[in-house]
Amino acid sequence: MTTPPEKDLERIAKLETPEQCEIFERNAIRKARSDLAVGARKRALELRALAHGASNQAERECLEAIYAYGRVLTEKHKKKTPTAFSVLSSAP
Repeated sequence: MTTPPEKDLERIAKLETPEQCEIFERNAIRKARSDLAVGARKRALELRALAHGASNQAERECLEAIYAYGRVLTEKHKKKTPTAFSVLSSAP
């Protein structure tokens, strides 16, 4: 996999919502541009972490990891899975 050209990175950086990122990712996959799909997926994780209220880089990275894990579970089981946050909040 190669790094997307600068203009494509700028397009990804301009995406404002996780939903826009998901649409961009689906289109990139349809056009066989896995490099763009990965970039859009990472941007969606970043936006979700920021929306959740990450106040520093460590929190942002932890939230991104939790959201990424939730996505992996969803893809693995081919259905929406409970969010990691609901699982964490129900832990003793």
